[in-house]
Amino acid sequence: MLTQIQDSLWTVTSPLTVLGFIQLNTRMTIIRLQSGKLFLHSPVPWSAELQQAIDQIGEVCFIVAPSCFHHMFVGGWHENNPNARICAPKGLIKKREDLQIEHVLQSNVDLWNEIQIIQIKGMPIVQEHLFFHKPSQTLIVTDLFFYLPQSAGLTSFYAWINGVKSTVNTPILFKTAIKDKTAFLDSVQILRSLQVNRLSLCHHEVITNNVDKLISQALDKLKVPS
Repeated sequence: MLTQIQDSLWTVTSPLTVLGFIQLNTRMTIIRLQSGKLFLHSPVPWSAELQQAIDQIGEVCFIVAPSCFHHMFVGGWHENNPNARICAPKGLIKKREDLQIEHVLQSNVDLWNEIQIIQIKGMPIVQEHLFFHKPSQTLIVTDLFFYLPQSAGLTSFYAWINGVKSTVNTPILFKTAIKDKTAFLDSVQILRSLQVNRLSLCHHEVITNNVDKLISQALDKLKVPS
């Protein structure tokens, strides 16, 4: 259920199995905006129980699919919150014609004063967007970074192979989707200038210690210019 991690931030985790045996799990991050309305990032499956808990903290106003891969449960949340607006990458418009996408995510268009959108470029099949919540200095990441310290069994082996068992790192599969390396590096270079105190990862931790150092080390491995 809901876990509050800051005055205006909550997260919800949910099981997620990939390829039938890799337990990646996933995380929805919820921000209560200055308006009091709620921003739902990368929704987990909708349930009446979860809806009731979220209704206690505010009205769902924005449902965000942060990439062309994290969209599976957007429809269920919109069906039960029909006045909420769906925000998604441009590439999802054709992929999910069933969704009423009202806002196309772009790095130079701030839909929310307190949230900075960072568009990861050079990855047309992924189109991931990062979100930096300025008041709490929280960076919300979908697939750029993984960290699976609690993984076990075959999932632990997957984490070890990808270098995400003991530290924050970028998975191998994600890196193979980079088609324009220069555009990619240029787009994530901004992460070096952010003062991040908290990292909320879909897969699968919320990190509050040594965050700047962990991000810097992960960017070094990607050879992102300083």
